[in-house]
Amino acid sequence: MKILIINRSIGEFAEYGTHIDHDANDVAYVTIAEHLPQIPNSRGHVEVIDRLAGSDAVTDAALRCHHRLAGLDRVVTLTEIDQITAARVREQTGATGASPELIRRFRDKVAMKDALSTAGVRVPRYRSVGSSEEVRQFAVALGRPVIAKPRRGVASAGCYIIDRPCAASELLHNASLQDYEVEEFIDGPTGMRTASSLPVRCAASPPPATSGRATASRTASRWAPSFKTVATRMRFMRSRSTAFASWE
Repeated sequence: MKILIINRSIGEFAEYGTHIDHDANDVAYVTIAEHLPQIPNSRGHVEVIDRLAGSDAVTDAALRCHHRLAGLDRVVTLTEIDQITAARVREQTGATGASPELIRRFRDKVAMKDALSTAGVRVPRYRSVGSSEEVRQFAVALGRPVIAKPRRGVASAGCYIIDRPCAASELLHNASLQDYEVEEFIDGPTGMRTASSLPVRCAASPPPATSGRATASRTASRWAPSFKTVATRMRFMRSRSTAFASWE
């Protein structure tokens, strides 16, 4: 299998050599200099980019890897900001995996809630906004605290909690609200699971039992590509919300 890994992370989320057999698969990387020591020596072509490189630079590097490997079967990334780019690379190279339209429903908060509500899943009340006045109007109509978020933001960057209508103008007077959404601020525990399925090496057939214990053959021919969920994380946080105490 020909696999491209787009990775700008360091630490445990960059340990692809632990989960992907670099001997059984042709593995190329688009990565950052800090990650080079963690890449197995048996990897294929490597393109080094800046951590803050734009989507076009990442795509160009990915297409160079595609050329060097003479094709791609999979494009893998755990970096949220590169999900759309990875999907576009799959589209351009014919690799299997999520399309740009599917990824958009995960990365764009409005598209995500549109899809969930259409499927009958309850979501916070929300709308797209482009100004502090639109945020204020939404908060007044809702009658409770709201939160303004970048539609494609990550790690809570650029978020504003509005606990009373007049706070919208106070907090957002210097903020650029291009491509923002506002939604009901919900009280309660929030769970988040982060996971990805990666191709790994596993036994092609059940190993024979020896002395009551199963042992796997070390013969290379007994191994075949499969998929396994790795880098799974679950965390919980608590948010608080109350009705507006004041309608200033």
